[in-house]
Amino acid sequence: MDRHREHSRLGSADATAATRLGITENALSEIGHSVAEELNVSALALASKQRPIREMRIFNRRSRTSQACSYEDWAKHFGTALWPLFVRAFETYVKVVAETIVKHRSGERPLAWRPVFEQALQFCRAFEDLYRPWLGIAFGHVGSPGEQLSARECAAFLSSLSKWRTVWLPDQQKFSTLEQRAERIVNSIFRLAPGRTARNSSLTEREKKIWTVIARGVKGLQYCRELDSEGVRPPRTGVWRGAAGKYSAAFKMGAPWPHRIQDEKSKIRKKVTTTGFSSLPASE
Repeated sequence: MDRHREHSRLGSADATAATRLGITENALSEIGHSVAEELNVSALALASKQRPIREMRIFNRRSRTSQACSYEDWAKHFGTALWPLFVRAFETYVKVVAETIVKHRSGERPLAWRPVFEQALQFCRAFEDLYRPWLGIAFGHVGSPGEQLSARECAAFLSSLSKWRTVWLPDQQKFSTLEQRAERIVNSIFRLAPGRTARNSSLTEREKKIWTVIARGVKGLQYCRELDSEGVRPPRTGVWRGAAGKYSAAFKMGAPWPHRIQDEKSKIRKKVTTTGFSSLPASE
């Protein structure tokens, strides 16, 4: 019950934060409670899957040998294993807050991503202090009955966990920080908001799908793979005659197809620009 109240408290929003974001305090609280519950459930599920320490080995890359895993080693590993859960909670919070802001605002003024980023980071950082239930349940599966983690081992866990905020994260073909991810999510939601996409009515349905991929900021082969995933296929007539059936395959074939793909991308970007659609991704 105490843990539930603590999660509920952290999920609650303050009026100042809600006002700064341009949404109601109740809306921000509902978002916080939802994300908090998902993070807690995921963390507890991960904790319950930990194996006894006697079954674990630590591999030393330098000596290419393995050795018994200590409790401090395990604590660091468990902290690292929680990174994806915190990143997912962060991204979900950013996405839902941005969608809520767009839904309740009017006008074409660009949506500022930094206040959303700062609120999401503050929200997730607060949960780093709620590690005890997760660590306790996890150690119950790892240690022997009656054993407890030392202060040093708990500190190793917290040090490892806190690095989820600063580590560079795999993002398609590149790496990104939390700031870059937040900016990309917020800008994408702003570009695709119903009130803005209506201004892009001159695009065909196929071009709209391509623009959706362009707006993600992906490039090269990854851009082609995402077109494939969206079900967009290369044209088979005119200068495209002889192209492969998928963009990724055409790109890998080499000249002239990468050039054809880039030309198509540039034409759609220009078409969007001339229809008044702003906040475009950076040009390649």
